[in-house]
Amino acid sequence: MNKLFIRFISYVTMCLMLINAAVIPSASAAETDLSAENMTPQLKRVIDVLRYFEFIPDYYDYNTNLSETASRADFVAAAAKLVKQTTYSGGDTYYYDVPQTYWAYNEICALTQAGVLNGSEDKLFRPNDKIKKAEAYKILLTIMGYKSYAESDGGYPNGYLNRAYNIELNENVSTSELVTLSDMFEMLYNAMKINVMQTTGVSGGSVESSVSDKDTLMSVYYNVYYGRGTVTGAEYITTDGNTLAQKDDVKIDDEVYKSDVALFENFGEEIEFFYFSNNDGDDKRILWAASMGKTTSINIVADNDTLFDKIDFKLTYHDNNKKRSIRLSHGITVIYNGGVVSEEIDKIFNLPRYEAKIVQNKNGEYAIAIVKSYENIVVDKIDSENMIVYDKNNPNKSVLFDENKYDKLTVKMHGQTEMTFSDIKTEDVLSVYKSLDGRYMEVYVNAEQITGIIQSIQPEENGNVIVIDSIEYFMPQESAVSNYKVGDNVSVYLDVKGEIAYLQKISGNEFAAYLIN
Repeated sequence: MNKLFIRFISYVTMCLMLINAAVIPSASAAETDLSAENMTPQLKRVIDVLRYFEFIPDYYDYNTNLSETASRADFVAAAAKLVKQTTYSGGDTYYYDVPQTYWAYNEICALTQAGVLNGSEDKLFRPNDKIKKAEAYKILLTIMGYKSYAESDGGYPNGYLNRAYNIELNENVSTSELVTLSDMFEMLYNAMKINVMQTTGVSGGSVESSVSDKDTLMSVYYNVYYGRGTVTGAEYITTDGNTLAQKDDVKIDDEVYKSDVALFENFGEEIEFFYFSNNDGDDKRILWAASMGKTTSINIVADNDTLFDKIDFKLTYHDNNKKRSIRLSHGITVIYNGGVVSEEIDKIFNLPRYEAKIVQNKNGEYAIAIVKSYENIVVDKIDSENMIVYDKNNPNKSVLFDENKYDKLTVKMHGQTEMTFSDIKTEDVLSVYKSLDGRYMEVYVNAEQITGIIQSIQPEENGNVIVIDSIEYFMPQESAVSNYKVGDNVSVYLDVKGEIAYLQKISGNEFAAYLIN
Protein backbone atom coordinates (compact mmCIF):
# COMPACT_ATOMS: atom_id res chain seq x y z
CA MET A 1 0.00 0.00 0.00
CA ASN A 2 1.33 3.46 -0.88
CA LYS A 3 2.78 5.79 1.72
CA LEU A 4 0.17 8.50 1.33
CA PHE A 5 -2.64 6.04 1.99
CA ILE A 6 -0.81 4.62 4.99
CA ARG A 7 -0.90 8.08 6.55
CA PHE A 8 -4.57 8.45 5.69
CA ILE A 9 -5.57 5.10 7.14
CA SER A 10 -3.39 5.34 10.23
CA TYR A 11 -4.31 8.83 11.36
CA VAL A 12 -7.48 9.92 9.58
CA THR A 13 -10.93 8.32 9.75
CA MET A 14 -12.00 7.65 6.19
CA CYS A 15 -15.75 7.75 5.69
CA LEU A 16 -17.11 9.01 2.40
CA MET A 17 -20.86 9.04 1.77
CA LEU A 18 -21.34 9.48 -1.96
CA ILE A 19 -25.13 9.56 -1.84
CA ASN A 20 -27.62 12.11 -0.58
CA ALA A 21 -25.28 14.89 -1.72
CA ALA A 22 -26.43 18.47 -1.51
CA VAL A 23 -27.41 20.25 -4.71
CA ILE A 24 -25.18 23.05 -5.88
CA PRO A 25 -27.23 25.74 -7.64
CA SER A 26 -25.72 26.47 -11.05
CA ALA A 27 -26.28 26.86 -14.77
CA SER A 28 -26.69 23.75 -16.89
CA ALA A 29 -23.44 22.43 -18.37
CA ALA A 30 -25.34 21.25 -21.42
CA GLU A 31 -25.57 24.89 -22.50
CA THR A 32 -21.80 25.00 -23.10
CA ASP A 33 -20.57 24.05 -26.56
CA LEU A 34 -17.50 21.86 -26.08
CA SER A 35 -17.28 20.40 -29.58
CA ALA A 36 -13.85 19.87 -31.10
CA GLU A 37 -13.82 23.14 -33.05
CA ASN A 38 -14.70 25.13 -29.90
CA MET A 39 -12.38 23.34 -27.50
CA THR A 40 -9.87 25.64 -25.85
CA PRO A 41 -6.11 25.03 -26.19
CA GLN A 42 -6.06 24.58 -22.40
CA LEU A 43 -8.57 21.73 -22.54
CA LYS A 44 -6.71 20.11 -25.43
CA ARG A 45 -3.51 20.16 -23.35
CA VAL A 46 -5.39 18.61 -20.43
CA ILE A 47 -6.72 15.78 -22.57
CA ASP A 48 -3.26 15.22 -24.05
CA VAL A 49 -1.54 14.86 -20.70
CA LEU A 50 -4.27 12.67 -19.17
CA ARG A 51 -4.07 10.35 -22.15
CA TYR A 52 -0.28 10.37 -22.04
CA PHE A 53 -0.25 9.08 -18.47
CA GLU A 54 -3.18 6.75 -19.28
CA PHE A 55 -5.43 8.27 -16.62
CA ILE A 56 -8.23 8.38 -19.19
CA PRO A 57 -8.80 5.99 -22.12
CA ASP A 58 -7.69 6.90 -25.64
CA TYR A 59 -11.27 7.05 -26.86
CA TYR A 60 -11.54 10.39 -25.07
CA ASP A 61 -10.21 12.73 -27.74
CA TYR A 62 -10.92 16.12 -29.29
CA ASN A 63 -14.15 14.79 -30.82
CA THR A 64 -15.61 13.67 -27.50
CA ASN A 65 -18.77 15.45 -26.40
CA LEU A 66 -17.28 16.97 -23.29
CA SER A 67 -20.62 18.38 -22.18
CA GLU A 68 -21.80 14.90 -21.29
CA THR A 69 -21.91 14.14 -17.57
CA ALA A 70 -19.51 11.68 -16.01
CA SER A 71 -20.72 8.70 -14.03
CA ARG A 72 -19.51 7.82 -10.57
CA ALA A 73 -17.67 4.86 -12.04
CA ASP A 74 -16.01 7.08 -14.68
CA PHE A 75 -14.64 9.41 -12.05
CA VAL A 76 -13.55 6.73 -9.58
CA ALA A 77 -11.76 4.75 -12.30
CA ALA A 78 -9.73 7.82 -13.30
CA ALA A 79 -9.03 8.97 -9.72
CA ALA A 80 -7.83 5.48 -8.78
CA LYS A 81 -5.20 5.64 -11.52
CA LEU A 82 -3.77 8.81 -9.96
CA VAL A 83 -2.83 6.81 -6.86
CA LYS A 84 -2.17 3.41 -8.52
CA GLN A 85 -5.22 1.79 -6.97
CA THR A 86 -6.28 -0.21 -10.01
CA THR A 87 -6.01 -3.78 -8.73
CA TYR A 88 -8.05 -5.57 -6.08
CA SER A 89 -7.34 -9.05 -4.77
CA GLY A 90 -9.63 -9.06 -1.75
CA GLY A 91 -12.55 -11.41 -1.48
CA ASP A 92 -15.05 -8.99 0.04
CA THR A 93 -18.12 -8.01 -1.94
CA TYR A 94 -18.58 -4.35 -1.12
CA TYR A 95 -21.52 -3.56 -3.38
CA TYR A 96 -24.30 -5.67 -4.85
CA ASP A 97 -24.33 -3.51 -7.99
CA VAL A 98 -20.56 -3.78 -8.62
CA PRO A 99 -19.95 -7.46 -9.49
CA GLN A 100 -16.54 -8.79 -10.45
CA THR A 101 -17.51 -8.53 -14.11
CA TYR A 102 -18.14 -4.78 -13.86
CA TRP A 103 -15.63 -2.77 -15.89
CA ALA A 104 -14.52 -0.57 -12.94
CA TYR A 105 -14.73 -3.32 -10.30
CA ASN A 106 -11.02 -3.22 -9.36
CA GLU A 107 -10.83 0.56 -8.98
CA ILE A 108 -14.07 0.87 -6.99
CA CYS A 109 -13.12 -1.96 -4.64
CA ALA A 110 -9.52 -0.79 -4.25
CA LEU A 111 -10.54 2.71 -3.16
CA THR A 112 -13.23 1.25 -0.90
CA GLN A 113 -10.69 -1.04 0.75
CA ALA A 114 -8.38 1.96 1.22
CA GLY A 115 -11.18 3.83 2.98
CA VAL A 116 -11.72 6.48 0.31
CA LEU A 117 -15.16 5.26 -0.79
CA ASN A 118 -18.15 4.07 1.18
CA GLY A 119 -21.46 3.10 -0.35
CA SER A 120 -24.97 3.20 1.06
CA GLU A 121 -26.33 1.19 3.95
CA ASP A 122 -28.00 -1.22 1.50
CA LYS A 123 -24.55 -2.01 0.01
CA LEU A 124 -25.20 -0.23 -3.26
CA PHE A 125 -22.70 2.02 -5.02
CA ARG A 126 -24.83 3.09 -7.99
CA PRO A 127 -21.84 3.28 -10.34
CA ASN A 128 -23.82 4.48 -13.35
CA ASP A 129 -25.39 7.45 -11.56
CA LYS A 130 -24.17 10.90 -12.55
CA ILE A 131 -21.56 12.20 -10.14
CA LYS A 132 -21.93 15.58 -8.42
CA LYS A 133 -19.22 18.14 -7.81
CA ALA A 134 -19.18 17.72 -4.04
CA GLU A 135 -18.80 13.95 -4.40
CA ALA A 136 -15.96 14.31 -6.88
CA TYR A 137 -14.10 16.89 -4.80
CA LYS A 138 -14.42 14.66 -1.76
CA ILE A 139 -12.75 11.77 -3.56
CA LEU A 140 -9.82 13.89 -4.74
CA LEU A 141 -9.36 15.79 -1.49
CA THR A 142 -9.35 12.53 0.45
CA ILE A 143 -6.63 10.92 -1.64
CA MET A 144 -4.71 14.22 -1.51
CA GLY A 145 -4.77 14.24 2.31
CA TYR A 146 -7.13 17.20 2.82
CA LYS A 147 -10.01 15.24 4.37
CA SER A 148 -9.48 16.31 7.98
CA TYR A 149 -9.29 19.99 6.95
CA ALA A 150 -12.48 19.70 4.92
CA GLU A 151 -14.24 17.96 7.82
CA SER A 152 -13.15 20.65 10.26
CA ASP A 153 -14.43 23.27 7.82
CA GLY A 154 -17.99 21.98 7.97
CA GLY A 155 -17.73 18.51 6.45
CA TYR A 156 -19.70 17.30 3.49
CA PRO A 157 -20.59 19.04 1.24
CA ASN A 158 -19.61 22.64 2.05
CA GLY A 159 -16.34 21.85 3.79
CA TYR A 160 -15.11 19.98 0.74
CA LEU A 161 -16.33 22.62 -1.66
CA ASN A 162 -14.57 25.34 0.35
CA ARG A 163 -11.33 23.37 0.52
CA ALA A 164 -11.46 22.65 -3.23
CA TYR A 165 -11.79 26.38 -3.93
CA ASN A 166 -9.03 27.29 -1.46
CA ILE A 167 -6.44 25.08 -3.13
CA GLU A 168 -7.75 25.86 -6.66
CA LEU A 169 -8.84 22.33 -7.36
CA ASN A 170 -11.75 23.96 -9.17
CA GLU A 171 -9.59 25.89 -11.66
CA ASN A 172 -11.26 25.89 -15.11
CA VAL A 173 -14.11 23.78 -13.72
CA SER A 174 -17.70 24.85 -14.42
CA THR A 175 -20.17 25.81 -11.68
CA SER A 176 -22.75 23.20 -12.66
CA GLU A 177 -24.07 20.73 -10.09
CA LEU A 178 -23.03 17.68 -12.10
CA VAL A 179 -19.53 16.84 -13.28
CA THR A 180 -19.21 17.00 -17.05
CA LEU A 181 -16.42 15.15 -18.83
CA SER A 182 -14.72 18.51 -19.28
CA ASP A 183 -14.98 19.14 -15.54
CA MET A 184 -13.64 15.70 -14.74
CA PHE A 185 -10.58 16.20 -16.94
CA GLU A 186 -9.82 19.61 -15.45
CA MET A 187 -10.24 18.33 -11.87
CA LEU A 188 -7.94 15.36 -12.48
CA TYR A 189 -5.36 17.62 -14.10
CA ASN A 190 -5.49 20.06 -11.18
CA ALA A 191 -5.00 17.15 -8.76
CA MET A 192 -1.84 16.23 -10.68
CA LYS A 193 -0.31 19.67 -10.00
CA ILE A 194 -1.47 20.65 -6.49
CA ASN A 195 0.71 19.83 -3.52
CA VAL A 196 -0.67 17.17 -1.18
CA MET A 197 -1.29 17.44 2.54
CA GLN A 198 1.06 15.17 4.47
CA THR A 199 1.08 14.01 8.06
CA THR A 200 4.09 15.34 9.94
CA GLY A 201 3.48 13.62 13.27
CA VAL A 202 1.19 13.13 16.25
CA SER A 203 1.16 15.46 19.25
CA GLY A 204 -1.06 14.97 22.29
CA GLY A 205 -3.18 12.46 20.45
CA SER A 206 -3.81 14.88 17.56
CA VAL A 207 -2.57 14.37 14.04
CA GLU A 208 -0.32 17.15 12.74
CA SER A 209 -0.34 17.80 9.00
CA SER A 210 1.01 20.38 6.60
CA VAL A 211 1.00 21.04 2.90
CA SER A 212 4.07 19.51 1.25
CA ASP A 213 6.46 22.02 -0.29
CA LYS A 214 7.10 19.78 -3.32
CA ASP A 215 5.06 16.57 -3.34
CA THR A 216 1.97 16.00 -5.43
CA LEU A 217 0.10 12.80 -6.16
CA MET A 218 2.30 12.48 -9.24
CA SER A 219 5.54 12.70 -7.29
CA VAL A 220 4.36 10.39 -4.50
CA TYR A 221 3.19 7.63 -6.82
CA TYR A 222 5.12 8.15 -10.06
CA ASN A 223 8.24 10.23 -9.21
CA VAL A 224 6.90 12.77 -11.70
CA TYR A 225 6.92 16.53 -11.06
CA TYR A 226 5.21 19.52 -12.63
CA GLY A 227 7.07 22.56 -13.91
CA ARG A 228 6.61 25.79 -15.86
CA GLY A 229 9.19 27.99 -17.51
CA THR A 230 10.62 29.46 -20.70
CA VAL A 231 12.53 27.33 -23.21
CA THR A 232 16.01 28.82 -23.40
CA GLY A 233 17.87 25.91 -24.98
CA ALA A 234 17.20 22.93 -27.26
CA GLU A 235 19.00 20.87 -29.91
CA TYR A 236 22.42 21.93 -28.57
CA ILE A 237 21.59 25.67 -28.82
CA THR A 238 20.96 28.10 -25.96
CA THR A 239 19.95 31.74 -26.00
CA ASP A 240 23.24 32.69 -24.33
CA GLY A 241 25.27 31.11 -27.16
CA ASN A 242 26.51 28.15 -25.16
CA THR A 243 26.21 24.60 -26.50
CA LEU A 244 24.20 21.92 -24.71
CA ALA A 245 26.09 18.69 -24.23
CA GLN A 246 23.63 16.13 -25.60
CA LYS A 247 20.99 16.01 -28.32
CA ASP A 248 18.21 15.34 -25.80
CA ASP A 249 19.24 18.18 -23.47
CA VAL A 250 16.85 21.10 -23.13
CA LYS A 251 17.13 24.20 -21.01
CA ILE A 252 14.12 25.64 -19.19
CA ASP A 253 14.98 29.03 -17.72
CA ASP A 254 18.35 28.27 -16.11
CA GLU A 255 17.99 24.52 -15.56
CA VAL A 256 18.98 21.73 -17.95
CA TYR A 257 16.78 18.64 -18.37
CA LYS A 258 16.85 15.57 -20.51
CA SER A 259 13.78 15.49 -22.72
CA ASP A 260 11.69 12.97 -24.61
CA VAL A 261 9.93 15.94 -26.23
CA ALA A 262 11.35 18.04 -29.10
CA LEU A 263 11.19 21.63 -27.88
CA PHE A 264 13.22 23.59 -30.43
CA GLU A 265 10.05 24.99 -31.99
CA ASN A 266 9.11 26.31 -28.54
CA PHE A 267 12.26 28.43 -28.18
CA GLY A 268 11.43 31.54 -26.15
CA GLU A 269 7.95 30.27 -25.26
CA GLU A 270 6.56 29.61 -21.81
CA ILE A 271 5.69 25.95 -21.45
CA GLU A 272 4.28 23.64 -18.80
CA PHE A 273 5.75 20.19 -18.44
CA PHE A 274 5.89 17.02 -16.37
CA TYR A 275 9.26 15.47 -15.73
CA PHE A 276 10.52 12.29 -14.11
CA SER A 277 13.08 12.64 -11.35
CA ASN A 278 14.82 9.86 -9.48
CA ASN A 279 15.14 9.94 -5.72
CA ASP A 280 18.50 11.74 -5.90
CA GLY A 281 17.09 14.42 -8.19
CA ASP A 282 20.11 14.22 -10.52
CA ASP A 283 18.21 12.70 -13.43
CA LYS A 284 15.39 14.94 -14.64
CA ARG A 285 13.72 13.89 -17.86
CA ILE A 286 10.80 15.75 -19.43
CA LEU A 287 8.05 13.30 -20.37
CA TRP A 288 5.38 15.66 -21.64
CA ALA A 289 5.35 19.36 -22.47
CA ALA A 290 3.09 21.89 -24.15
CA SER A 291 3.06 25.60 -24.85
CA MET A 292 1.11 27.64 -22.34
CA GLY A 293 -0.17 29.77 -25.21
CA LYS A 294 0.73 32.91 -23.25
CA THR A 295 3.79 33.88 -25.27
CA THR A 296 3.29 36.36 -28.10
CA SER A 297 5.16 35.50 -31.28
CA ILE A 298 5.11 36.56 -34.92
CA ASN A 299 5.78 34.22 -37.84
CA ILE A 300 7.29 35.84 -40.91
CA VAL A 301 7.80 34.33 -44.35
CA ALA A 302 10.15 36.69 -46.16
CA ASP A 303 10.21 36.66 -49.95
CA ASN A 304 12.28 39.66 -51.00
CA ASP A 305 9.83 41.89 -49.15
CA THR A 306 11.41 42.65 -45.76
CA LEU A 307 13.54 45.55 -44.64
CA PHE A 308 15.53 45.86 -41.42
CA ASP A 309 16.68 49.23 -40.10
CA LYS A 310 19.78 48.50 -38.04
CA ILE A 311 19.65 51.94 -36.42
CA ASP A 312 16.12 51.76 -35.05
CA PHE A 313 15.98 47.93 -35.04
CA LYS A 314 12.74 48.19 -36.96
CA LEU A 315 11.74 45.21 -39.10
CA THR A 316 9.23 45.80 -41.90
CA TYR A 317 7.56 42.76 -43.45
CA HIS A 318 4.39 41.69 -45.25
CA ASP A 319 1.58 39.64 -43.80
CA ASN A 320 -1.44 38.73 -45.93
CA ASN A 321 -0.41 41.41 -48.43
CA LYS A 322 -0.37 44.02 -45.69
CA LYS A 323 2.74 45.92 -44.77
CA ARG A 324 3.59 45.67 -41.08
CA SER A 325 6.51 46.56 -38.88
CA ILE A 326 7.78 45.73 -35.40
CA ARG A 327 10.62 47.07 -33.31
CA LEU A 328 13.08 44.47 -32.10
CA SER A 329 14.99 44.59 -28.85
CA HIS A 330 18.53 45.90 -29.25
CA GLY A 331 19.61 42.90 -27.20
CA ILE A 332 17.74 40.39 -29.34
CA THR A 333 19.06 36.84 -29.55
CA VAL A 334 19.02 35.68 -33.16
CA ILE A 335 19.33 31.96 -33.82
CA TYR A 336 20.07 31.48 -37.50
CA ASN A 337 19.96 27.91 -38.79
CA GLY A 338 20.80 26.64 -35.33
CA GLY A 339 23.62 29.02 -34.47
CA VAL A 340 23.49 32.19 -32.41
CA VAL A 341 24.34 35.34 -34.38
CA SER A 342 26.09 37.83 -32.15
CA GLU A 343 26.68 40.69 -34.60
CA GLU A 344 25.55 42.09 -37.95
CA ILE A 345 22.07 40.69 -37.51
CA ASP A 346 20.90 43.08 -40.23
CA LYS A 347 22.43 40.68 -42.75
CA ILE A 348 20.06 37.98 -41.49
CA PHE A 349 16.89 40.05 -41.53
CA ASN A 350 17.72 41.48 -44.95
CA LEU A 351 18.19 38.08 -46.59
CA PRO A 352 15.96 37.74 -49.67
CA ARG A 353 14.07 34.63 -48.52
CA TYR A 354 13.74 33.19 -45.03
CA GLU A 355 11.29 32.11 -42.34
CA ALA A 356 11.39 33.64 -38.88
CA LYS A 357 9.62 33.22 -35.59
CA ILE A 358 10.06 36.28 -33.40
CA VAL A 359 9.10 35.91 -29.74
CA GLN A 360 8.26 38.48 -27.09
CA ASN A 361 9.78 38.10 -23.64
CA LYS A 362 7.94 38.75 -20.38
CA ASN A 363 8.75 42.45 -20.66
CA GLY A 364 6.94 42.70 -23.97
CA GLU A 365 10.14 43.05 -26.02
CA TYR A 366 10.77 41.05 -29.19
CA ALA A 367 13.89 39.48 -27.78
CA ILE A 368 14.29 36.11 -29.51
CA ALA A 369 14.25 35.32 -33.23
CA ILE A 370 14.56 31.85 -34.76
CA VAL A 371 15.45 32.33 -38.42
CA LYS A 372 15.82 29.61 -41.04
CA SER A 373 16.99 29.93 -44.63
CA TYR A 374 18.35 27.34 -47.01
CA GLU A 375 20.13 26.96 -50.29
CA ASN A 376 19.66 24.01 -52.62
CA ILE A 377 22.27 21.56 -53.80
CA VAL A 378 21.27 19.26 -56.67
CA VAL A 379 23.54 16.27 -56.26
CA ASP A 380 25.80 15.81 -59.27
CA LYS A 381 28.87 14.03 -57.91
CA ILE A 382 29.55 12.34 -54.58
CA ASP A 383 33.05 12.06 -53.13
CA SER A 384 32.41 9.18 -50.74
CA GLU A 385 35.95 9.11 -49.35
CA ASN A 386 35.94 12.76 -48.28
CA MET A 387 32.16 12.89 -47.71
CA ILE A 388 31.62 15.79 -50.13
CA VAL A 389 28.66 16.38 -52.44
CA TYR A 390 28.95 18.63 -55.52
CA ASP A 391 26.18 20.68 -57.08
CA LYS A 392 24.77 20.11 -60.57
CA ASN A 393 23.98 23.81 -61.11
CA ASN A 394 27.35 25.08 -59.94
CA PRO A 395 30.26 22.60 -59.92
CA ASN A 396 32.22 24.95 -57.65
CA LYS A 397 29.57 24.65 -54.94
CA SER A 398 29.74 21.71 -52.56
CA VAL A 399 28.74 20.59 -49.08
CA LEU A 400 30.78 18.60 -46.57
CA PHE A 401 29.13 15.83 -44.52
CA ASP A 402 31.95 14.96 -42.10
CA GLU A 403 30.26 14.93 -38.68
CA ASN A 404 33.56 15.74 -36.99
CA LYS A 405 33.47 19.20 -38.56
CA TYR A 406 30.19 20.20 -36.92
CA ASP A 407 28.76 20.60 -33.45
CA LYS A 408 25.49 19.38 -34.90
CA LEU A 409 24.74 17.72 -38.22
CA THR A 410 21.42 16.14 -39.15
CA VAL A 411 20.26 14.74 -42.47
CA LYS A 412 16.57 13.98 -42.95
CA MET A 413 14.45 12.78 -45.83
CA HIS A 414 11.70 15.37 -46.38
CA GLY A 415 12.79 16.95 -43.11
CA GLN A 416 11.38 14.04 -41.09
CA THR A 417 13.10 10.67 -41.43
CA GLU A 418 16.74 10.66 -40.34
CA MET A 419 19.25 9.36 -42.86
CA THR A 420 23.02 9.08 -43.26
CA PHE A 421 25.48 10.38 -45.84
CA SER A 422 25.55 6.98 -47.54
CA ASP A 423 21.80 7.26 -48.23
CA ILE A 424 22.28 10.32 -50.46
CA LYS A 425 22.02 9.61 -54.20
CA THR A 426 22.83 11.57 -57.33
CA GLU A 427 20.04 13.87 -58.48
CA ASP A 428 18.70 14.20 -54.93
CA VAL A 429 17.90 17.78 -53.95
CA LEU A 430 19.52 18.85 -50.69
CA SER A 431 18.02 21.87 -48.94
CA VAL A 432 20.91 22.96 -46.73
CA TYR A 433 20.34 25.03 -43.57
CA LYS A 434 23.77 26.09 -42.32
CA SER A 435 24.67 28.49 -39.53
CA LEU A 436 26.93 31.46 -40.26
CA ASP A 437 29.76 30.07 -38.17
CA GLY A 438 29.48 26.67 -39.89
CA ARG A 439 29.06 24.76 -36.63
CA TYR A 440 25.50 23.67 -37.26
CA MET A 441 23.99 22.16 -40.38
CA GLU A 442 20.66 20.58 -41.13
CA VAL A 443 20.00 19.01 -44.52
CA TYR A 444 16.56 18.09 -45.86
CA VAL A 445 16.67 15.60 -48.73
CA ASN A 446 14.07 15.32 -51.47
CA ALA A 447 14.31 12.77 -54.26
CA GLU A 448 11.08 13.81 -55.98
CA GLN A 449 11.19 14.52 -59.69
CA ILE A 450 8.32 15.55 -61.96
CA THR A 451 8.36 14.89 -65.70
CA GLY A 452 5.90 16.45 -68.13
CA ILE A 453 5.10 19.09 -70.71
CA ILE A 454 5.34 22.78 -69.83
CA GLN A 455 1.88 24.18 -70.44
CA SER A 456 2.50 27.75 -69.35
CA ILE A 457 5.09 30.03 -67.81
CA GLN A 458 3.91 32.96 -65.70
CA PRO A 459 6.57 35.46 -64.59
CA GLU A 460 6.25 36.52 -60.96
CA GLU A 461 8.36 38.65 -58.72
CA ASN A 462 11.53 36.73 -57.85
CA GLY A 463 10.77 33.80 -60.13
CA ASN A 464 8.38 32.01 -62.49
CA VAL A 465 5.29 29.88 -61.99
CA ILE A 466 5.54 26.92 -64.34
CA VAL A 467 2.50 24.74 -65.09
CA ILE A 468 3.31 21.11 -65.85
CA ASP A 469 0.43 18.71 -66.46
CA SER A 470 -2.02 21.23 -64.94
CA ILE A 471 0.00 21.58 -61.72
CA GLU A 472 1.72 24.84 -60.75
CA TYR A 473 5.34 24.86 -59.55
CA PHE A 474 7.29 27.92 -58.44
CA MET A 475 10.87 28.27 -59.64
CA PRO A 476 12.81 31.01 -57.81
CA GLN A 477 15.30 33.17 -59.63
CA GLU A 478 18.31 31.36 -58.23
CA SER A 479 17.14 28.13 -59.87
CA ALA A 480 16.22 29.70 -63.21
CA VAL A 481 17.64 28.49 -66.50
CA SER A 482 17.11 30.27 -69.79
CA ASN A 483 16.63 27.45 -72.29
CA TYR A 484 13.08 26.31 -71.59
CA LYS A 485 9.74 27.32 -73.05
CA VAL A 486 6.12 26.29 -73.34
CA GLY A 487 5.77 22.89 -74.99
CA ASP A 488 9.08 21.53 -73.73
CA ASN A 489 9.16 18.08 -72.20
CA VAL A 490 11.08 18.60 -68.95
CA SER A 491 12.08 16.94 -65.73
CA VAL A 492 12.08 19.15 -62.65
CA TYR A 493 13.73 18.45 -59.32
CA LEU A 494 11.80 19.66 -56.28
CA ASP A 495 13.22 20.90 -52.99
CA VAL A 496 11.87 20.45 -49.47
CA LYS A 497 9.16 23.08 -50.06
CA GLY A 498 8.06 21.62 -53.37
CA GLU A 499 9.73 24.42 -55.33
CA ILE A 500 11.79 23.78 -58.45
CA ALA A 501 15.48 23.54 -57.59
CA TYR A 502 16.57 22.38 -61.03
CA LEU A 503 14.97 22.03 -64.47
CA GLN A 504 16.30 19.72 -67.13
CA LYS A 505 14.90 19.73 -70.65
CA ILE A 506 14.30 16.29 -72.12
CA SER A 507 13.02 17.41 -75.53
CA GLY A 508 11.69 20.58 -77.10
CA ASN A 509 9.04 21.52 -79.64
CA GLU A 510 11.47 22.78 -82.25
CA PHE A 511 10.38 22.54 -85.92
CA ALA A 512 12.59 20.13 -87.82
CA ALA A 513 13.37 21.06 -91.47
CA TYR A 514 14.86 18.53 -93.88
CA LEU A 515 16.72 19.15 -97.11
CA ILE A 516 15.27 17.17 -99.97
CA ASN A 517 17.55 16.32 -102.81
